[in-house]
Amino acid sequence: MGDPRQVLVIEDDAFLRGLLVEILEGRGFLALAAADAAAAMELIAEHDPDALIVDLDLGHGPSGIDVINALGDRLGEFGVLVLSNYPTASAVVPGTELPDSVGYLLKRQLSDANQVIAALEAVLSDTVSTRPHRSETASP
Repeated sequence: MGDPRQVLVIEDDAFLRGLLVEILEGRGFLALAAADAAAAMELIAEHDPDALIVDLDLGHGPSGIDVINALGDRLGEFGVLVLSNYPTASAVVPGTELPDSVGYLLKRQLSDANQVIAALEAVLSDTVSTRPHRSETASP
C-alpha cells in the first residue's frame, strides 16, 4: 500500500480542527492542521498535501477564500473541500465565486463523519457534487 494521503485542515475553531484531524487520521489519512491562512500557506509549501479542508471565515486576518485564491494556478493540484457556516463564498466576500472543482459542505448540515469523508473523496477524485443549492442561502 502507498503512502497515506495528506490532508490539511484549515480551521480557526480549535475543537472542530482537532475533531477533523481525529476523523481523518482514523480513516487512514495523514492530517495536518492550521488555525490561520499564514500557517496554512507555510504547511502547503512544506508538505504539498493532497487535499485541503478549508473554513471560509478564519477570524481576523486573511480568510479561507484568500488561501484558495493564493493557490492560483496550483489550485488544480489539490482536492479542496470548503466546510463553512456560510451558505456561499459570496456571503463572506461579496461577488466571490469558487471554482467548480471546490467541494462545499455547510457545517450545520453535517450529521456524521462519513459526510466529510465522502465529500473529501469526491474532491480527491474530482467528482464534486457537494456544491450548495440555491435553497441553502440562509445566513450563518
